[in-house]
Amino acid sequence: MRKRQSGNGGMKTVTFLCVSIFLGIRIPAAIPLQAQEMHYEASMGGEYLVTAYSFNSPHNAYGMNLDFSRWYQATANTGWAAMRHQPSFGVKANIALTPKSICGHRIGLDGLIRTPLSPWLDWELGLGVSTYTRSRYLVEDTNNVYITTLFTFLLEAGLVAHLGPYMNLGLRIVHSSNGRLHEPNRGLNYLQAGLSIDPAGTWSPANLKKVNVLRVADPHEVSVASSVGLVVSRHTLQSGYYPCYDFSFSYAYHASPVATYGATLDLWYNYSHTWQMEFYGDEWPIPLYVGALLFTEGYWGPMNFKLGLGYTLLASSLVKEPVYERVGVYYNFDSKYVGMAVNAHLGQIEFVEFTFGYRIRVRG
Repeated sequence: MRKRQSGNGGMKTVTFLCVSIFLGIRIPAAIPLQAQEMHYEASMGGEYLVTAYSFNSPHNAYGMNLDFSRWYQATANTGWAAMRHQPSFGVKANIALTPKSICGHRIGLDGLIRTPLSPWLDWELGLGVSTYTRSRYLVEDTNNVYITTLFTFLLEAGLVAHLGPYMNLGLRIVHSSNGRLHEPNRGLNYLQAGLSIDPAGTWSPANLKKVNVLRVADPHEVSVASSVGLVVSRHTLQSGYYPCYDFSFSYAYHASPVATYGATLDLWYNYSHTWQMEFYGDEWPIPLYVGALLFTEGYWGPMNFKLGLGYTLLASSLVKEPVYERVGVYYNFDSKYVGMAVNAHLGQIEFVEFTFGYRIRVRG
């Protein structure tokens, strides 16, 4: 019989599971105070399971994802719902079928927020829980350093494009791990693409008129930001956290009061790589990294959420995968803003950064 793991990690996970289910039910239930529409979606697509910083890991695998979700769309034409272009709140049951994965198949439940960036494109965030059919909790396998508990947390971010009244195309990054409640905890990451069917035809031409895309008087913006980050210890050669620093320059175009598209030039210095380069004798003398990032932002009043995809232009050989992602949340004080973001490589979190920035609107 499989021996149960010691410690309070299981109790913490069960508590998080209960809270997630409660919020998934309670938040949509409060939306009728702002007029709403309810509809369902079913989706199917392909996915690539990434277990490390490289596409060449022997534990990577291809699979298929199946989702069924129930959505509540706010349709009020005044107040917060109108400012945010009638956002939607959803609860989704999902299955990731990966027969060749060392962890087996994934079954999950998560709550979602979907914010329109334009009449044809949505920005989506999700938080939930999942379980695996071959987790190390159920099947003893010392090679499985990815999923070692019965339940894991589930995080996802992506874009949803409306191909017509009844069909959507979704592109998502999904991360699953136990939040370091139990070690080892490398976690798993999924790159997903899929088509969803909405039988109600929510995105019919008549409903698209509800999304009134307003124009911004001064849509062009430049900004500078400075960030201090903590490198996740599993990506260093010894225990503990290392600092990193990021200085960035950005240009953004405000397509509407709630949607922004732009590009960022990142300059960062990672002290964990400094230690590793001394250990390995790396030929790169100064670990200054340069990256270019494309991003989109969704605004909710004074807050905005960012989803970005970048490429490392200049780096030490310790960076095995040049592609990186950034997911962040920020709070704006007129021209100044503060926030927190997660930086990852192929869904594997490398460091968490805390940011202070300054925005300048270009008039004209």
